[in-house]
Amino acid sequence: MNYELKNLIISSGLKDEKKKLQSYRDEIFNNERRMSELTFDRRVGLYAYSFEKYLCLMLNEESDEKEINKLLDTMNSLEEIEGVQEYLRLRGKNDLLKSKIDNYFRDVNIGFRRKLSDLELPSIYVYGKDKFIHIIESEKELSIPKSNDTLVYPYYNLTSLRDLRHFYNKLSFHYLDSMIDDYSFDIKSKKLGKIKVV
Repeated sequence: MNYELKNLIISSGLKDEKKKLQSYRDEIFNNERRMSELTFDRRVGLYAYSFEKYLCLMLNEESDEKEINKLLDTMNSLEEIEGVQEYLRLRGKNDLLKSKIDNYFRDVNIGFRRKLSDLELPSIYVYGKDKFIHIIESEKELSIPKSNDTLVYPYYNLTSLRDLRHFYNKLSFHYLDSMIDDYSFDIKSKKLGKIKVV
């Protein structure tokens, strides 16, 4: 256990936030199930359908203004119905919970990673085609590793740069996320999927 790392994690509040993630996911699941039940009422179903279609059209730059206005009229005529109001309340609650989950991932990937750069970091590098990338500091690269460096390779042969970038991003996040549990830089103490550590 690294005490500097432990103090950094505790002071960041990430451990407490991580404990809440499963309850957020459970609540989202229950809310979505209830929203689905509410749509058995044809009027709520029509509102939900219109709302989803409206959102899709708003993302489309070439959307039909006439169709958008028709959808808005339909939604306005149904929004006073009790089931629609509950549907919207649950949808808003889920949006809030999803943003809390996203914030946790962002805080680990950006804030926590940045704070770690003040500590003495281990020499762990991830394979990236013609270079090795530090598992925490992605701008730190090696072309020729030293004997004391720990090298991580994908278990399966990945050849495309896109797949290797995806492998790095996923591995790096899970490594950081696992550090929140064990307060350690040790890569072997973490469950990181199928990798080869040399």
